Amino acid sequence: MFTFLRLTQKSRRILASTLLLSLLGVASGQGLGFKLPADYGSRFGATSALMDRANSVYGVRYLPLPFSTDVRIFYVNRPTYAEYGLYSRLSDTDILVGHFEGGMSGVGTAKIDHNPDQGTQFTTLLQGSGVASEAYLNYTQAGYAQRWGAFRLYAAAGYGFTGTTSAGYTNLVASGGKNFKLGQFNLNLSTTVRNWLYPATAQQFTSADFVAGLGGQLTDSVSASASHLERVAFGTDLLGFGPLSYRESRLNLTYKPQPGAAKLSLRNAQFDAYRIWNDAANLNNHYTVSLAARAKFTPLLAIEATPSYDFYFGLAALKAALLFDLPQLGSAVGPSIKYTYKSADSQWTGNAWQFGLVITDK
Repeated sequence: MFTFLRLTQKSRRILASTLLLSLLGVASGQGLGFKLPADYGSRFGATSALMDRANSVYGVRYLPLPFSTDVRIFYVNRPTYAEYGLYSRLSDTDILVGHFEGGMSGVGTAKIDHNPDQGTQFTTLLQGSGVASEAYLNYTQAGYAQRWGAFRLYAAAGYGFTGTTSAGYTNLVASGGKNFKLGQFNLNLSTTVRNWLYPATAQQFTSADFVAGLGGQLTDSVSASASHLERVAFGTDLLGFGPLSYRESRLNLTYKPQPGAAKLSLRNAQFDAYRIWNDAANLNNHYTVSLAARAKFTPLLAIEATPSYDFYFGLAALKAALLFDLPQLGSAVGPSIKYTYKSADSQWTGNAWQFGLVITDK
């Protein structure tokens, strides 16, 4: 399945060029020219760039194109295959198609998910790699969602298969939450319960999330936030929808001085801590400290440096970003480079050099 997405390197380049030229043709037809959409800056939140010279991995994911319609592209080159694809959201519908990371040679994927807050919903996911030993979830389902204030209920029926296992099922998702004001802090309590029922085999799988979050200002310049996720799962996950049991706690303290006109300034200092309680590889507490300083050279150009230290892995890192403060964007945006010093006895397996994209306050 999806062997049409497994292309030669020459074909990948032709496909990437054709997709880009086609999208540019659509944009010119819409009369957009070079005018950036009003929300263009906010679309970079999921963008990530990769540059791993040692393993010949480089590219970008979720790079937004400057069209009125939100379209984002993927291209990541790997030694044995390439990731490439398009994502867009149109009229409460997420569309994803391409060849993405996974397995021995990537995973061909096509997904359409119509998911308004209320009303008719439908989702179809098709994926495969062409490798006989690899099995991926494929399904199609349709249903209806209704909201009553903070409570939302979604019910659907569908059919799916993973490898040689196939089944019809029903899917029920109930979610709700409430905010409480506690002085300077906001407390949020929420829960999501998911259930898959397989009538033909009289099996079911249930996964329930319970989330508590507390955040607010300690002073005008210091904020704090803490959260805990408790996920409980039980039953037989026949097709592999998941998610499985999980437990995580997080804490953040941020010092952010009042903005000023100085050309050299401290932007923030942060302390982050988290613990994944039921993951054998992450049983220790993780603590990270960092601070960000910015030097502004012109009203439109600045350099931001962020040193950090990870106490769990014993890693010292320095990240530098070249920031452009364009009037059309609500945030400062620019490329970044990060170097991480890894000691000989560190268990960290990441890349010493990382390239990325920064979106931050102006």
